[in-house]
Amino acid sequence: MIQIVIIGAGKLASQLAPALSRSEHVKILQVLNRNVKKAKELASKCAAAYTDSIEQIHKEADLYIIAVSDSVIVEVASKIQGVLPKNKLVVHTSGATPSTVLSPFFERYGVFYPLQTFSRSKEADFQEIPLLLDASQNSDLEFLETLAKEITLKIYRISDEERARVHLAAVFACNFSNYNYSIAQKLLAEKGLAFDLIRPLILETARLAQEFNPEQIQTGPAIRKDQPTIDRHLEALEFRPEWRTLYEQLTEAIQKSNPSK
Repeated sequence: MIQIVIIGAGKLASQLAPALSRSEHVKILQVLNRNVKKAKELASKCAAAYTDSIEQIHKEADLYIIAVSDSVIVEVASKIQGVLPKNKLVVHTSGATPSTVLSPFFERYGVFYPLQTFSRSKEADFQEIPLLLDASQNSDLEFLETLAKEITLKIYRISDEERARVHLAAVFACNFSNYNYSIAQKLLAEKGLAFDLIRPLILETARLAQEFNPEQIQTGPAIRKDQPTIDRHLEALEFRPEWRTLYEQLTEAIQKSNPSK
């Protein structure tokens, strides 16, 4: 039985902890979070204890998972270092933060990073989510792989440098794309039109990107160098200069990446 303490109760922790707890080989011993209400709520989904006090952290776990915002990982690690036994394995769940930020505090450290965007409203299917792993010791990396297999078979040993590049790619593929969706939604709403009109287009674009090289399936006025259409779009965006600038920059980038078309 792998015994775990979850530190954090945000979107990622609220999905990861219940997923792990559903395995008969895993026991979530405790949820530690500075907001005790959120700690209690998450713990109730895992049949775990909960606390908002670092001094009350469970000392006998096999693994401590720091699932907090990147900006406070080091702060949390420095605080729990003072109360945990020296031989404990501690990992964080960040894609952008090196595993080595934990090295000043622990000899055994690593990363347990689920490559997905999470929300509280929809249960994540971890069988479809890649888990990117790293550890300071080979034996701990093997241990993390054993744990990961309880929720997914999509497991990758990834270095800090490689994981940082994956995270950068994910920002383009997910975060920036979603911002563009929000612009599209507002453009439609401004004319009283429903976002549902373009949902099939979004889904088809995502499907094609999974089947083909995205660069080879680029469409639209930019790659066609359809300047009359581009000019009309820019005129329509005069009421939102920041969107107009973004349109111009993306158009230029697409054309530069496909100079022969």
